[in-house]
Amino acid sequence: MRRTPAVAPIAPVIEPNAVYTRHQVRKLFNLGINRIADEVRAGRLRVSVVAGRYWILGRWLLQWIARGERKRSCQPRPHTVKSRRQESDNGHVPEG
Repeated sequence: MRRTPAVAPIAPVIEPNAVYTRHQVRKLFNLGINRIADEVRAGRLRVSVVAGRYWILGRWLLQWIARGERKRSCQPRPHTVKSRRQESDNGHVPEG
């Protein structure tokens, strides 16, 4: 019996001029049933409603993803400063 090698999942390709339904977007990104509606209500994802159906342009999906970018903070993390008690509390009794 031949085994097929495991294949890494392929990242979805979004065509900017394509038109997607809510269902297609859910399947494409493996989202929960209400996630698209939540994103629309929150104003993060644009949709067009025609004939009672949600239509989402590919460029709107790309904008939605780009706006969710988490930028790394440029500020250095504050260093933890040891108190004098912590410095002197190494098992020895401080003199003085």
